[in-house]
Amino acid sequence: DAAGDQRLVRFISNNMTDKSGAFYSAIDAETDATEGAFYVWTDEEIKASLPEKHYNLFSRMYGIADIYRFPGHHYAAGGVLYKKAHAETPSILHDLDLALAALEEKRKSRSLPMTDKKVITAWNSIMIMGLAEAAIIWPTEDFLPQAEKAAKFILDNMIQEDGRLKRVHIHGQTYRDGFLEDYAWLSRALVTMC
Repeated sequence: DAAGDQRLVRFISNNMTDKSGAFYSAIDAETDATEGAFYVWTDEEIKASLPEKHYNLFSRMYGIADIYRFPGHHYAAGGVLYKKAHAETPSILHDLDLALAALEEKRKSRSLPMTDKKVITAWNSIMIMGLAEAAIIWPTEDFLPQAEKAAKFILDNMIQEDGRLKRVHIHGQTYRDGFLEDYAWLSRALVTMC
C-alpha cells in the first residue's frame, strides 16, 4: 500500500543512504552472532511497547510469523511481522503510523546490525528509477531530489574518463568494471528521470 511504500523509502533514506546520496548495498540480518536479533519481535514485546489502543490495532493489522529454524543456526526468540490487513481510513493509518513509530523507537535500544556500505551501480540505479517513479505518484514528497542526488553521485563517481562504467564504490574508491546490468539499469534510471 502507499503508506508502506513511503515508509520503505523513509527507512532507506534514514538507514541505507550515504551523505552523498548514494545507497548502501545491505544491512546484515545477524546482530551479535544471532540471526534476526534486531528484527524479530515477540507478542509480549509489542504489547509492552504500545498503549492498549495501538496494540489492539496493530494486532489486527499485523501477525507474527514463525521463523524457520534449522539445526546449528541460532535465532532470537520471536517471529517476523507480516501485514495481514490494510488500513481502511486515514485515522486508522495515522494510529498505525504512531504504533510503528513507537516500535521503531523501542528497537533503537537493540544492538544495530552492520551495514554493508558498498555502493553498487546497478542496485543504486534501480533505486533511482523507483524514486523517480514514486515522485510521479507523490509529487509533494522529496523522492525526485533523492533520485537526482543519487544519480549525480553515480555520474560523478562511477564513470571513468574513457566513458566506461564502474560497478562498486566503497571507502572513496571505485572497483571492477561495470557489468551489463550496471549499464542497463543506469540507462533505465536516467530515462525514467527525464
